[in-house]
Amino acid sequence: YRVLVWLSLCMYMAVAVLSFFAYLKPLQWLMGSPMIQQLQMLFMHRYIAAHPPPYLYISDGGLIEPLGLFPLLRRRLSQIIVSDAAEDPELSMRCLRDAAAICRREHLCSFYDLREPHRDIEFVLRDFPDANTGFLHLGIRYETGRDGTRPP
Repeated sequence: YRVLVWLSLCMYMAVAVLSFFAYLKPLQWLMGSPMIQQLQMLFMHRYIAAHPPPYLYISDGGLIEPLGLFPLLRRRLSQIIVSDAAEDPELSMRCLRDAAAICRREHLCSFYDLREPHRDIEFVLRDFPDANTGFLHLGIRYETGRDGTRPP
């Protein structure tokens, strides 16, 4: 019985270690396991591959910034998808306004309308409830970091 327990434990450990190499084609099947993805989230592993895994975990930012946007902006990602599920019956976009204000205050980035890049974000957010689109498509302009890092 002990041999069987040790053997299964070793097999689980081998699969867990191999999951960190799931960007290789023969190991991509491992990313179909929610347990493996939980393990990788525990180790803060970022899965980078040509194709996304079959499951994506979405999390909010907590009390300070409920959109979960800041960690992604600090990584200077070129494409970010944000889902705002905050209670906002008037569509004031308070969470996005607050996030934009904090980004400006921290000299992190600024947002702009992709269709009209010279238009201020406040006007875009003001007109959003009447647009009836259900989504915003904004651009991000990163500032040069204090450590000299250039925008992507």
